[in-house]
Amino acid sequence: MWERRGTLLIFAVVPILALFNVFGQASLTSNANSPTASLSVDSPAHVRSGLMFTAQITVHTAQM
Repeated sequence: MWERRGTLLIFAVVPILALFNVFGQASLTSNANSPTASLSVDSPAHVRSGLMFTAQITVHTAQM
């Protein structure tokens, strides 16, 4: 009886850890500044092969 509960607990732990982003890819933000513009790139630090990811690129200009 306890073996069945232990097995169920093992299978339940994986989704619970995924909810806390234990297995996710943490993003890394890089910034570059100059007197005329600033650039910010937010993307994963490492990507496993075969995975798709998104990157957010933000450019702010100080003058036109």
